[in-house]
Amino acid sequence: MDFIPRPYRHVAATVALTCFSIGLFSAHGSHLIDRHHAVEDAREAAAALEDTQTRLDVSISKAEQVVNSAKGLEDESDLAAAADALKASIVDAAAAAEEANDAATSVEIVTEGVTATSADQYVDETAQAAQEIEIEADITTDDLADAQAAVTDLAAVLDGEVDDPDVARAATEQLESAKQAIDQVTADVETEAQSLHAATQEVQLAKDLATLDTSVQSALATTVSSTELISAVGRRVVTSSTVTAALGADSALRAAATRAQEVDRSNADEVSTALADLESATTGLAATMEQLQVSHEAWVEDVNAERQAANDTLMAAYQEKVEAARAEWKAANKKAVGNNQGGWTGKPTGVAGSNGRVAASSLCTLDFDTSHQLQCAAAEALEAADAAYYSATGRHISITDSYRSYASQVATKANKPSTAAVPGTSNHGWGMAVDLDYASATWLAKNGAAYGWVHPTWARAGGSRPEWWHLEYVATSVGGFEAPAKPDLEELAVSAFAR
Repeated sequence: MDFIPRPYRHVAATVALTCFSIGLFSAHGSHLIDRHHAVEDAREAAAALEDTQTRLDVSISKAEQVVNSAKGLEDESDLAAAADALKASIVDAAAAAEEANDAATSVEIVTEGVTATSADQYVDETAQAAQEIEIEADITTDDLADAQAAVTDLAAVLDGEVDDPDVARAATEQLESAKQAIDQVTADVETEAQSLHAATQEVQLAKDLATLDTSVQSALATTVSSTELISAVGRRVVTSSTVTAALGADSALRAAATRAQEVDRSNADEVSTALADLESATTGLAATMEQLQVSHEAWVEDVNAERQAANDTLMAAYQEKVEAARAEWKAANKKAVGNNQGGWTGKPTGVAGSNGRVAASSLCTLDFDTSHQLQCAAAEALEAADAAYYSATGRHISITDSYRSYASQVATKANKPSTAAVPGTSNHGWGMAVDLDYASATWLAKNGAAYGWVHPTWARAGGSRPEWWHLEYVATSVGGFEAPAKPDLEELAVSAFAR
C-alpha cells in the first residue's frame, strides 16, 4: 500500500532572500546542505518503509495461500493449531501495519528545541546579516511563516517543504521505527507460515501415502479385471486397434502401479507424482476399455443379426414340420374316434390299478384346472383341445367331473341311480371320461375328434342314456402329440462386458 506521496518535489529554501549577498549564502550554506541530507535520509527511510510494506503484503498473500492449502486437512490437531496461529499472525500483522502507517503518516512530527521564539530569533539573525552587508531586503515575518512552524507533517518533509533538518531527522526516525515494527510482524508471519507449510506437507504426505496404497491395490485389481475382459473379447471386435490400445493401457497401469510401490515414501513430490501417474493411467485404461466395449458390442450386434436370420430360417422350416405332424396327429385321432363312436371300453393300455383305484403314477393333473385328473394320454389330449377352445372363446373348458374313485362312484350311483354306471364299470373310474358344462360339452362334441374325444352314441340325443355333458377319450392308440425334434440353432453371441 502506498502511503507516501510521490514523486517528491524538490523545493528550494523556504524563504527566498533575493537580495542577500554572497556572504549571506555562505553563512547559511552548511545549513542548507544539512537540511538537504536530512530530507534525503527521510526519503530513503520512506522508500525503505514502502519496500517493507510491500514485503509484508507479499508475505501475507503467501501466508493466506498456505492457510488455504491446509483447508480440508485441519482435522489433524497439530495442523489445526498451526493454521490458527498463522491466521492470528496475519490478523496481528495487518493491525500492526495499519498502526505503523498511521504513525508514519498521520502523527505530526515535533522537533525538540524548535519553538516560535527560536524561529523569531532566526528571523532576527537573518535580518542582522542583511544589515551587516548593507543589502536592502524586503523580509517580513509572513515570508518565514513555514519556518516558524514548530510542528510539521511528514508529507511536507518528504516534499522538501521544511527548513529545519532536525524536523527531517525526526521524520526519518519515525519512518525507521515504523519499518522496524513492520519488519517484525513480517518475520512473525513468515515464521508461522513456514511452520504451517511444514505441518501441512507432513499431514498431506501421510494422506497421500494412504491414498497411494489404496490406489495401487485398486489399480492392480483393475488390471486383473481388464486383462480378463480383453482376453474374453479376443479379436471379436469391429476395430482391431481397440484391442491393441486396451492392452497398451492395461500395461501402462501395471507399470504405474509397480513404480508407485517402489516410490520413496519420504519424498512428497515423488509420492504426488506417483499418485498423478496412477490416476492418469487409470483414466487412460478406462477410456480404452470403453472404446473396446463399443467395438466388441458392435461386433456382437453384427454377428447376432446374421445368426438370428439363420435361426429364423431354421425355425420357419421347423414350424412347417410341426404343423404337418400336428395335422397327421389330428387325422389319426379322428380315425380312432371314427372307429370308437360308442365310447371307450375296457382297461387302457399301460394303466396300473383297477377301475376307481388307478395308481397315481397313471393319472395326470390338468394344467388348466388342477382340481381334476385324467389318464395321462387323455389329459394331454384334453389340454390340446382346451388350448384351441381358449383361442376360440377366451375361456377354458369347464369340467364338472373327471377321474372318479371307486368310493366316489358308489356315492354318485346313490345320488343318480338311473344315470350313473355300476360302481367299478364307469369310464370315469379309468380316467377316460369327463363331464362338462353345456358350452364346453357342445364345443368338444363338435371339435373333439381332432383330439381323440368323442360324445358316445349312447349319450347323444336319442341314445340309450342321453347325457349331453359326458364325453370320452378313445385315441389311446394314437397317444399324445409328439412334435418333431427342434433344429440345432446357432447360439447368439453375448457381450463379454455383460458377464
